[in-house]
Amino acid sequence: MRILIVDCGSSKVPDIVAILRKLNVECTSIKWNELKGDELHYNGVIISGAPVLLTNTSADPYIEKIKPLIKISVPVLGICFGHQILGIINGAYIAKCSEDRAWQEITIIHPYGLFAGFNNWVMMREDHTECIDLPHGFRRDAGSEICANEAMHHEKYPWYGVQFHPESSGEMGEKLFNNFLTICKSWS
Repeated sequence: MRILIVDCGSSKVPDIVAILRKLNVECTSIKWNELKGDELHYNGVIISGAPVLLTNTSADPYIEKIKPLIKISVPVLGICFGHQILGIINGAYIAKCSEDRAWQEITIIHPYGLFAGFNNWVMMREDHTECIDLPHGFRRDAGSEICANEAMHHEKYPWYGVQFHPESSGEMGEKLFNNFLTICKSWS
């Protein structure tokens, strides 16, 4: 199993790498602006967070580099900024929301896919000031008091997004990554 991590500038990328290696997964991290569009030999793609506010910065340069990866028919997991980019590519609207840089209770709406084996709620670490609405073709999997669209998946394609940071959320975050890897295995 090989996973590509698209590094959008998050300081948390080493945490994603550490979790994947702990789960015995081969992973490669490539900076978003170094993507060539020929990264086809992976079982899944994870798009990291970023120190960027899309309400203040154009998403176009990121979309231009990341969109080809989403179209290669492997599972994609967008985290925070990655979740927002995945949503914007599919027509979501982004807006400022309450700043959230703490643990947040996430209410799980659909306990399958990324949330297989989870209870009705889980505590996850947040680090954002923007949220997206639900893009066309997606189902909302989880929400919180701060952000209605904490997690989503596409109804037809293996595209998943989470607004929170599973790589900073301990055991339950690791469980979410493991569920994503299960999705990658079943899709291959």
